[in-house]
Amino acid sequence: AAAALAHAAHDDRLARFAHDMLLIATPGGVPLPTSFQARIDGIVGAQPVSPSMRGIVALSSALYVVEPRALQTALDRTEVSAIDDPHVLRFVTVVLRSMAHSLLGTSSLALSRLELFEQELGGRHLSRNQQTLLAWARAESLLDAESGEAAVAVLDDLPAAGTRSIPIDLLRARAYLRDREPARALACLASAGDAPGSGVLAVWSHLVLFLAYHAIGSDSSIDVARSHLQAAIVAASRARPMLPFAMQGIGALNTTIAQASELTLDAAGRRLVADLEAMRDGLQRATRSTDALSDRERTVVAELVRADSTKDLAARLHVSPNTVKTQLRSIYRKLGVSSWSDAVATARRLGLAE
Repeated sequence: AAAALAHAAHDDRLARFAHDMLLIATPGGVPLPTSFQARIDGIVGAQPVSPSMRGIVALSSALYVVEPRALQTALDRTEVSAIDDPHVLRFVTVVLRSMAHSLLGTSSLALSRLELFEQELGGRHLSRNQQTLLAWARAESLLDAESGEAAVAVLDDLPAAGTRSIPIDLLRARAYLRDREPARALACLASAGDAPGSGVLAVWSHLVLFLAYHAIGSDSSIDVARSHLQAAIVAASRARPMLPFAMQGIGALNTTIAQASELTLDAAGRRLVADLEAMRDGLQRATRSTDALSDRERTVVAELVRADSTKDLAARLHVSPNTVKTQLRSIYRKLGVSSWSDAVATARRLGLAE
């Protein structure tokens, strides 16, 4: 309506801005999966004219494919807001920046920016939509900081009416997975009803279900986990959204890649898995996760690729097997792996060992 009126009044600037706003506007009453997918389809790769929307498009497009350099470039851009911009653009930007910081391992910066943003608001009354977006941004930052319980508390404080505009059950499930509570994650998604049939949310739902069932670890749950992973890969191989695969962290991404290698996939599925491997390597280089290793841990990693057991590794390092086990736990956590073989493969891939 605004665009039509602006065109009729020959106000080109207002007309262009009204068209830009359509990228993030959703009619009331539209089901979440449909509205969420429409926003993704509209925002990614769009060519808006307003500076604020250009920033949103740059962040969204970089998040969709999880390209670390593009993410950093988008985060480094100066936030430009015209004085008459709708305030909701700032809230959308805050959510996207929180997700980008999570991927790059800098969520502490996102939390600091959130605090500054809330101070700028100066206690002003927030609409239900603004409250919801702010909670989503904080939850994403807390998830990366391994504070799943705190993220759930933020989401639980939202009024029920406000949770219909964001994937609230998926966010809660992801938080429970971070806290290693797969049964609660499954209960969350079960209460949400049927998983969306297509698009980013479908990929994300199947992926979280895969990780939850895989974490339970029984023979029957592993079979169910693989079926959900297959569904996620099939759904993702069409439009190739990479974000859902990356947002649970490098450890979950490694698990996904390892399990995907055991599935029967078509050419598109195999290409997607290859892209996931490249994305993982890019993220590990961008986040400099190897910098977290101490000098001693680097020495352990260098010997790890040559040893054939914990006892052998302990003898090479002239320490006790118990000391080696403690060091390996720390190394696994920092590299985002869960086994000896994964640690060896990661060390070779990242150039940490001959």
